[in-house]
Amino acid sequence: MNGVKFMTVKFEDTNESIHLSLKNHSLAEMESIAQRLNEYIEAFRIEAEQEEKTLQLAKQLELSGNIKISIKRTAFKRPPKYQFKYNGEIKTWAGVGKMPLGLQELLKKGKKLEDFLIDKSGTAKYMFKDSKGQMQTWTGKGKKPHDLEALLVKGFPLENFKI
Repeated sequence: MNGVKFMTVKFEDTNESIHLSLKNHSLAEMESIAQRLNEYIEAFRIEAEQEEKTLQLAKQLELSGNIKISIKRTAFKRPPKYQFKYNGEIKTWAGVGKMPLGLQELLKKGKKLEDFLIDKSGTAKYMFKDSKGQMQTWTGKGKKPHDLEALLVKGFPLENFKI
């Protein structure tokens, strides 16, 4: 492991990466990180298997003629990173893709993009998927979000969701 300073784990489904600094970690700490990643991967594997079983059951029911089932898969939607008011409406933007025209106009008027950051302090400490499959964050202060609490009740340690 000579010269290894960091490791990058890339999630292909969301095109997101986790950068882990290994520079100041002991072997035991690195093994703990690997174990948490394996638990996270196993949770997604179980979720995918359950989804596949549900799809197979739906197809069987539909083929039997007893029921017509429509299953819609939704694409991953990033949580909003910016929030701004335009024409009396509160609008949001995830910071990916084309910038909304309303936000472009506000920037032309001299505002700074940082002025519209939802989490200006960068205090988000935990990231998790909510019940709709969308990524959410929590600062670690105040009441835990319901979906995060549900994951903890299922036995996932809070450390698994640390950013």
